[in-house]
Amino acid sequence: MKGKSMSEYDPESDFRIDWDENAEGGVVIAKYIGSKKEVRIPPNIQNFPVTGIGDDAFADNKNITDITIPNGVTSIGFFAFSDCTCLNSITIPNSVAKIGYAVFEDCTSLTAINVDSDNTAYSSDNGVLFNKTKTSLIKYPAGKTGSSFDIPNGVTSIEEHSFYCCASLTCITIPDSVNCIGERAFSGCAGLAGVTIPGGVTSIGSTAFSGCFNLTAINVAADNNAYTAVDDVLYNKDKTSLHTYPAGKTSSTFIIPDSVTTIGEHAFYYCACLTDIAIPKGVTSIGEWAFSGCAGLTSIDLPDCIIGIGNGVFADCINLTSVNIPNSVTGIGFLAFANCSSLTGITIPDSVTSIKFHAFDRCANLTSVTFQGTISSDNFDKTAFSNTQSEIKSNDLPEKYFSDSGGTGTYIRFPEGKIWRKQ
Repeated sequence: MKGKSMSEYDPESDFRIDWDENAEGGVVIAKYIGSKKEVRIPPNIQNFPVTGIGDDAFADNKNITDITIPNGVTSIGFFAFSDCTCLNSITIPNSVAKIGYAVFEDCTSLTAINVDSDNTAYSSDNGVLFNKTKTSLIKYPAGKTGSSFDIPNGVTSIEEHSFYCCASLTCITIPDSVNCIGERAFSGCAGLAGVTIPGGVTSIGSTAFSGCFNLTAINVAADNNAYTAVDDVLYNKDKTSLHTYPAGKTSSTFIIPDSVTTIGEHAFYYCACLTDIAIPKGVTSIGEWAFSGCAGLTSIDLPDCIIGIGNGVFADCINLTSVNIPNSVTGIGFLAFANCSSLTGITIPDSVTSIKFHAFDRCANLTSVTFQGTISSDNFDKTAFSNTQSEIKSNDLPEKYFSDSGGTGTYIRFPEGKIWRKQ
């Protein structure tokens, strides 16, 4: 930058650098190792031009309040400033042509993302980051004040993580121009009470509303051809797929319609008020983390058509005491029942051929496991029954299963015991 002496920038020793594969002769900031609150990135380090900010370069820095990016930087990598919880504002210079995924994730104090007016790829409106033509809303700063926001008409895409953890927002208006809502677009908007999906939306990320703990109503315009809502619950248009049950609904029971064959990822994520969920017999697929955090759920009957229990499906269901695994299930994913601390017994049917890592992690009261079939050592992870949150270490269950006297049968341990034994 003209007019600035190198003394006005932070010392080169505060930055670890690497070659920029996309700019010959340029370097990227691989990691900031300094301790300043106000960071001034030099335009050159070791006589090489700084052309990029790498993935995670400033991630998890709790000290930085301000960062100056020199003109000449053309790219900002994935999670570059994520979890910089004291970062207040930032200006994107005119040279930046590419901003990666979740760059400002969990920047909870960030009130404004400004963009040089000469930048040809990006723009800013009142501190909100857009592409140049303002058809794509990229990031609403999580620390921005105000309880409501009207997305400008003309925006067609609400990008992934765009409103992630914007806890102060209670109302967001989506214009008719929008056709795409990305993954985790509104995830963690804990104050959001309701949302209306306009008629032109054809795609909604499966985790778009995950972690919206006060969301009680999702409405869909009647002329939408891709989605519908019934009793504030979001489905695809023909109601074969349940997309999102609002986490703030206070009902204790819910009967999933018979038309549903697929329960989406995060569909009931942290719906703490539900104590009973009836799943119809026609359901063949349950998405990852679908019932995770349903703390009121005490039991669940899975239909016979389910072929797998995916990653994290029942994780943190702390009051789940019983679950039937049907003989159609072939695999149990990682963290599938993690922290189901009230679960005392489980039967693994002979159809199951795979149990992933930490599947039953932290199930501290699990004292009886029955295996009805054979699982190969390659598909039975040694951490599947680990208990990492207490002094009880139950990792020896796979070892006992594969011992000479193991195999099919029931294995038990005392409630405070560390050792599994076969009955």
